Amino acid sequence: MKAIILSILIFIGIECEAQEQFTSLEWNAGVSYVDDGFYFPGCSYLIGTTYITKSNLVLDAQIGLALPTLVTGKVGVGFKAKNVIITAGIRPYPSHAYIQLQRLSNNKHHSFIFSFEESADSMTGNGNYNWQGRSFYSIRLATVGYRWNLGSKFGRK
Repeated sequence: MKAIILSILIFIGIECEAQEQFTSLEWNAGVSYVDDGFYFPGCSYLIGTTYITKSNLVLDAQIGLALPTLVTGKVGVGFKAKNVIITAGIRPYPSHAYIQLQRLSNNKHHSFIFSFEESADSMTGNGNYNWQGRSFYSIRLATVGYRWNLGSKFGRK
């Protein structure tokens, strides 16, 4: 896990000059498939920062409150193409890897988010005691969200 985070930071360091940087609030609702074969709802409210470089590489990092886990966060890298940002990354708690699609609106003040996540528990083999608790007993997770941009350091207003 530390190696993945370090790799992401080194990769972003190569493209460190941001063309756009903005802070946002995000609300997500989703459903998690739990080990015992049932689905469990959840939601989160996050604050984060997004950096977009001149070559359209993206770094997205967020932290916030969540139910039922109480806290959550995520960090990912991706790319921007027209009105879409595609990001892949990790959520340290509950431990998941994710892929996220962000649909940007024309006015750039808000966007819609769709994500699919696979837990560290299921990727390392179900029943691995070290990852069950860290994954909050989740196998996979799908969410839909709405993001409000609060402000921009560069291009977005």
